[in-house]
Amino acid sequence: MCAVCSEVVAKETGYSTGFLTSDSSHPLFAFNYTTLHKDHLRQWSKYEEFERLVADFVASGLYAGPPILPSTEPFVTPMYRMGRAYKIGKE
Repeated sequence: MCAVCSEVVAKETGYSTGFLTSDSSHPLFAFNYTTLHKDHLRQWSKYEEFERLVADFVASGLYAGPPILPSTEPFVTPMYRMGRAYKIGKE
């Protein structure tokens, strides 16, 4: 169920925080397995708090895994570098 609209979230249109921490005293514990439609992520009333907590968690060195927040930047593959993806404007 989407945390914003309370509708069912299909896998291809959804975003889930997944498992973040087992430490019930950590502020991110409350966000374990939160699910939203990708289009609703920025409409989520707790998004700014979640984004800040994730940044702090990653910076602390306690998290080593794939990115928690979905990328909002489009990716392109320059023709001269086929086989490698780059963020637009970055080399």
